Amino acid sequence: MRLTAILVAALLAASGCVSNQLKSFVGEPIEEAYFAYGDPEKIMNLEDGRKAYLFRFGANAVSEGCRMTLITEDVQGTDTVRDYRVPKGLVC
Repeated sequence: MRLTAILVAALLAASGCVSNQLKSFVGEPIEEAYFAYGDPEKIMNLEDGRKAYLFRFGANAVSEGCRMTLITEDVQGTDTVRDYRVPKGLVC
């Protein structure tokens, strides 16, 4: 029972860390995420003119890693991060 509580706490802490990392990109050019995570797996053009960049990090032989999405909008010709999404129940 105690081990379960420790694992749950660790998972919640990991998801909080990812949210804090993503929050730090808000207001920054998308290139900052490229520097941190490499090329995105996918870039989607949204109907309202924004773009969604899907990144994966932490992949290895045992785990496929975590996916996260940064949402950008054009600000004076630069894709600038305005929002982010992480999968519900994020486990990294």
